[in-house]
Amino acid sequence: MIVMSIKGPYVNNYAEAEVLACKKAIEFSIEAGFSELVIEGDNVNVMMTISCSSVNHSFLGHIFEDVH
Repeated sequence: MIVMSIKGPYVNNYAEAEVLACKKAIEFSIEAGFSELVIEGDNVNVMMTISCSSVNHSFLGHIFEDVH
């Protein structure tokens, strides 16, 4: 298990912070060579959107696309 803390860019809301943190965790996992990953988050909407394969047209859609 790994815990990470980073300083990121200014965010406008909690959902943006959550999806950026998720993106960073996935990037780290790929670089570290993990083959399995469990992602946990506090924002149900963000976690459901990440789990869904459809295109997201919100202002965070480009970040969700990067996560996918």
